Amino acid sequence: MAPRLAYRLGLGWLLGHRVVLLEHRGRTTGRPVRTALHVVRWDAAARHVLVAAGSGPGTDWYRNVLAHPLVRVTIGRERNVLGCAVPLPDDEARTELERARARRPGFAGRVARPLRPWLARRSQPTPHSPAVVIDLAPPRRRTPRSHRLHRRPLAA
Repeated sequence: MAPRLAYRLGLGWLLGHRVVLLEHRGRTTGRPVRTALHVVRWDAAARHVLVAAGSGPGTDWYRNVLAHPLVRVTIGRERNVLGCAVPLPDDEARTELERARARRPGFAGRVARPLRPWLARRSQPTPHSPAVVIDLAPPRRRTPRSHRLHRRPLAA
């Protein structure tokens, strides 16, 4: 099943933390755009999602996020979480992509293969790397169901 279809049907939680649905603004139109992306790394403790532009720095979602860094993310069972996208420096992006390639051999076919020309150009610095870290907002605290159903009267 295609990731966008899974999210549209409310089944995005089945994809876990391997695929993220990123909602961002178009750089010229300002319209909301949704893109499903493979996650390079998910840090649950720090609430960071690392994603890479598989087709290089000219990818539309990447250019949109550079223009408008405030985004909305759906990952795992968390929906519509606000976040801020920050481009990674080139050396950190290369390190993270190499770690992901070593951790998940199948990753090289999906994301890292189109990035090989970019990874090979280590001598030519580029202004932005094709990898972005999305800092997610802290999770909303939910009131336990027991407190919602059986409210105690206030003491006088």
